[in-house]
Amino acid sequence: MSHADNSIGASTPREDTHCRHKEQNVTAYPTKSEVTPSSDILQSTQEAELATETDTQEDVFNRILKANADEAQIRWISEAMAEFEILTCIDFVNRTTESDYLNIKSGKGNAFSNTPGKATIIPIPDASVRVGQRYGLSNLDVAKINKLYNCNRCSTILDSPSGSLSSDNYASKYSGNATCFFLIRIPSKRVSLQFDVFSLQSSTDCKSEYVKIYDGVSQSSEVLLDKTCGTESPPIVTASGRTMLVEFVRGDTGAATGFKISYTSVRTRRTMRISI
Repeated sequence: MSHADNSIGASTPREDTHCRHKEQNVTAYPTKSEVTPSSDILQSTQEAELATETDTQEDVFNRILKANADEAQIRWISEAMAEFEILTCIDFVNRTTESDYLNIKSGKGNAFSNTPGKATIIPIPDASVRVGQRYGLSNLDVAKINKLYNCNRCSTILDSPSGSLSSDNYASKYSGNATCFFLIRIPSKRVSLQFDVFSLQSSTDCKSEYVKIYDGVSQSSEVLLDKTCGTESPPIVTASGRTMLVEFVRGDTGAATGFKISYTSVRTRRTMRISI
């Protein structure tokens, strides 16, 4: 599963992965008719000509991928998969003996499909649900995926050049434990945000309730602001690029009003070299 329009111009198993639904722990495998055979990809390639009798088509395919994928493509693939894992109940796990692989495509909704007119991305089990077909997930994509898999994930995408976000019941008391993710993905430049209002439940090491901010699209990205709670507003936070992930872990006491954040686009830093 991935995006189709302007996402990635590559086809890859991404280090032998398939996807599954987290909450139900069910692995969904596409049928052979739903994936592009590796033999189609191997045609007219040097690696195919160098294949030995003991090599499988997948062995050769993986070598072609390794030889041709650049760092940017690998980063795009990783970011696309991270968005699914953060915003939905889809998880990517290592393959074992499965023969099918993940295709990351670029083009229209049916680009590179092995069946004319058939969508490249086909959700399982309900193929009638249309997802993807653009750069990055949209809030509608997330809603459809989570509804399809009965997933009650608290997540929001903000993709305007500037905007605001808040805890779900800002300006009123909230209750109930929850973890919410706000993915800021601006069109260009760098993301910069500031806290207009900040009031979270105080606790030792902010274990009960906190805000944490990452420089990227996932929890494995560099931490820009570690767990923060209380009533003192954090400083302005600026990302290295156009994406930033805000994690909000909400306590169950309803003792605080929450937060409100404003974000905007700032110019990319430039390094000047002076020769004397």
